Amino acid sequence: MSKCKTTQQSHAEHSGKVMETRDHIKNGVSPKNHRSRGNFLICSLLLLAFWGLGNKAMGNPWPAGPNCIATLSGNILTISGTGEMYDYWSEFAPWCSHQGDIKTVIITEKITYIGSAAFACCYSLTNVTIKDDPGVLLLGGMAATSTCFSDCPITTLHLGKEIKFPNPMYHYTFQGKEKLTTLTFGNDVSSLPSSTFFGCTGLPSVEFPEKMKTFEESVFFGCSSLESIKFNATTGIIIGRNAFNGCGFKELVIPVSVTKIEESAFANCNNLTNLMIEDGTSILIFGGMAASSTCFYNCPIRTLHLGRNFNFSNTFYPYTFQGNTKLTTLIIGESVTEIPNDAFSECINLEQITSHPCKPPTIYSNTFSGVSKDIPVLIDCACVAAYRAANCWKDFKNYRNFNDNECPPPIVGIAEVTQESGLIIHPNPTTGELTITNAESQITEIEIFDMMGRNVETRLIASLQNGTIDISHLPNGVYFLRIQTENGVVTRKMVKR
Repeated sequence: MSKCKTTQQSHAEHSGKVMETRDHIKNGVSPKNHRSRGNFLICSLLLLAFWGLGNKAMGNPWPAGPNCIATLSGNILTISGTGEMYDYWSEFAPWCSHQGDIKTVIITEKITYIGSAAFACCYSLTNVTIKDDPGVLLLGGMAATSTCFSDCPITTLHLGKEIKFPNPMYHYTFQGKEKLTTLTFGNDVSSLPSSTFFGCTGLPSVEFPEKMKTFEESVFFGCSSLESIKFNATTGIIIGRNAFNGCGFKELVIPVSVTKIEESAFANCNNLTNLMIEDGTSILIFGGMAASSTCFYNCPIRTLHLGRNFNFSNTFYPYTFQGNTKLTTLIIGESVTEIPNDAFSECINLEQITSHPCKPPTIYSNTFSGVSKDIPVLIDCACVAAYRAANCWKDFKNYRNFNDNECPPPIVGIAEVTQESGLIIHPNPTTGELTITNAESQITEIEIFDMMGRNVETRLIASLQNGTIDISHLPNGVYFLRIQTENGVVTRKMVKR
């Protein structure tokens, strides 16, 4: 027998129900029987259940972790509370129902973990603030497509606390954020994990906090628009391997607080033409195990200010500046006492050396191998005799003062001494009178030269009264005293105000 009712049967049942309904209406009785009342109650309960679920998915605030909540106010989503957020591997975060509205995310101080893909749906998110705190924030994500901020067009980021990755193999959270143009740090941030901002090509400048001393491998690799960085730590900065490889620097200052620059740290900075290593007494260590992995490999440096002594982490590989055919100008700072062998060998296009120390820095037979010895060497002309007598410096033939005027030739037959401990010149600076005495030997003559190397005054000791010279008639400026004694010639710098 067929399970389906015949058309006649269905029609008869329908007619019966219609008549029953009419009878109810006639008698003033509601058509709702006990079954319809039950159906109504079930629907009501389902509606309430749906409403409850809807509040969980669409309400505000939402649970974001066991002890965290997410609150949306306008276009700002704030994650507050304590501890870890949930991961969102297999489902969207509840705030994704407002994904187009969220433009700013604020992570408050006591959040310790941002879940995987937590904000991946927020395609309008441009500003992220991680509030300042001395603690550590872990960033979830096991692949580039499941990081906390996947596909978010972040332009402004404030990192107020240390960040780390639960799995050190996956550092993708901020990598390749090409729209990132503003990056700031809280005062408690002391380091960044390797490759953190790898490929952030829109970032123009960064200032690092005072506590930040360690720059891990490739941390800003390939940030091709990065032209300006400022270090604020006062000591102990180590710049790791490839840390700024491929950045956009045109000028770069290495402060005295930097103690080591590892291999390829600034390699392939193709616009870097002016490098200043600030003056200081500490030794700077350069890494690099081959010519192609030096700190400044493939950088077209033309002007180098060398402000302190340097050495190599492996002395068998002194390649940092060796063979740089773009280098035309070398400036040696006051604090430099030694330049390693081979340091500037084969810098064949070097056109000028400026050396500020009065005592010539120690150099070796190959320090300037391949460099023309006819190029100008600009020095304090009061110190020229010391340079002309010093090992390897004596090979250079064209000594000039800092204004590029030729230094006066040496006095034939009279030795120049660099030390005379009993010689006293006071006051210095002076506004007029200058007294010169020497307890070790007799002074016979005093000559005064200006910065152009011109003799502006010569006095025999017999013409002096109590060893005093009146120079009030000379213009204010820097002068050099050439003092002839029984032991030889001594040079001293003097300032007239």
